[in-house]
Amino acid sequence: MIKMIALGVVGRDAELMESKNGNAYAKFSVAVTKKIKGEYQTTWVSCVMFGERAQSVAQYIQKGSKCYVEGEPSANAYADKQGKVRGDLSLIVQDIQILHERRPQETVEQVAETKPAFSQTAPMFAQTEFTEDDIPF
Repeated sequence: MIKMIALGVVGRDAELMESKNGNAYAKFSVAVTKKIKGEYQTTWVSCVMFGERAQSVAQYIQKGSKCYVEGEPSANAYADKQGKVRGDLSLIVQDIQILHERRPQETVEQVAETKPAFSQTAPMFAQTEFTEDDIPF
């Protein structure tokens, strides 16, 4: 299994739908932006969530909210209107956390710049320096 994590801003409200079999699912997108050499680059991730969880969470997934999504990635190829082959990155969401709900007066850019309520990184190892004797191979 491959697992993917995305932290970004919801690009559109979740659409709660029902499959032909009567199973509920929610679709939404997340924009993940990073700065490379002074320029912003955005990757859009199409997200889908299934079942009862989709029904209970969909109402909280709103455009402009900052969220954390985790799940199984899926890459798809399709032809656009001009016949050019394009790629799409999708995520079958298994875990979601709304980190910051967008307030009506905030712009999407302001939400993207918000920091979490706390930011603490736990040390990965108690020992910070290693010698060759510490490496097991």
